[in-house]
Amino acid sequence: MAETELKNRGLIRLHKTHSLVEHTAARTLIVSGVARSGTSMVARVLDAAGIPMGDRIDDVVYEDQDFAQLFNRPTLDQDALDGLIRQRNDANPVWGFKRPQMHLLGAETISRFRSPLVIVTLRDPVAIAERYAIAEQIDARTTLSMAMGDLQEMVLFAQRLACPVLLVSYEKAVRDPARLVERLLEFCGLQRSPSERQRLRRLVEPDRPAYIESARRTFGGYIDGIQGTVLGGWAYERSLGLPLAITVFRDDVPVLDGVADQYRQDLADAGIDDGRHGFSVDLAGCGFVPTSRVTVRVKGRNFALNNSGASAAELGADLQAELREPGRFWALTPFG
Repeated sequence: MAETELKNRGLIRLHKTHSLVEHTAARTLIVSGVARSGTSMVARVLDAAGIPMGDRIDDVVYEDQDFAQLFNRPTLDQDALDGLIRQRNDANPVWGFKRPQMHLLGAETISRFRSPLVIVTLRDPVAIAERYAIAEQIDARTTLSMAMGDLQEMVLFAQRLACPVLLVSYEKAVRDPARLVERLLEFCGLQRSPSERQRLRRLVEPDRPAYIESARRTFGGYIDGIQGTVLGGWAYERSLGLPLAITVFRDDVPVLDGVADQYRQDLADAGIDDGRHGFSVDLAGCGFVPTSRVTVRVKGRNFALNNSGASAAELGADLQAELREPGRFWALTPFG
């Protein structure tokens, strides 16, 4: 065996059913993988190679916003998906899109695309877990378990597909960009000049600053105070503008969930999206005393709203009511 055949390239072909002859036909290039595993890097290369990767594409993460909106819905609208596929098929014989976590949609969804070729990126689970923890503001111990499970499911998904699949190691790709570009072009049936290939190699860039900046979910919010027993404030996510679920903590113990979806004119005036990000939650029955520390976090995230950590008294709890009827407002009830 030649020495070059012994070198680990980090690229594995599954289901070798297509040839360069078949590459003259129409086809769809689908980039997927576990979130934070390098899908943006591969999609960026294909986009620069001239493959239409979306009519409304995010030029940082290279995700087609039309497909993202469909796939982000609680239930996939199959008719809408088929319509979007027909639209793209009519416009281009060869096109593609990027969507992480395609394994959650199942192999049947892949079969709806015309002659699909699937590129799956894989990455060191510790790196995925840390990137996900930074981006989503979740404890890394939690994201490590998530990454391990997602990687296993993604590989099983790739093996179950009937169409051609190229598995790409992110770590190997960034160490050998030339090899990645050559195999991508070969797998996708794309002929490019030496100068074009050289340009594509320069796009294989780890920890791209624009990606790092945009990939982190950015939250904002503030605890205004307590009136009587009602805790008020606001919380929102800057990139999405959707209502956020929140959790109230009493001395680091979770006691109550709520949703920041109430309209506030002051938020609208300040340019906080459409102003529908206020919350009011009644702390009666949650076991608070005047000295209890009050913290509000985005549900499931590490992010705490500004002014968290203040005592109930400092936030203006109705201490006179507590003195008149001890325990009525703050008596402990189970959480959840």
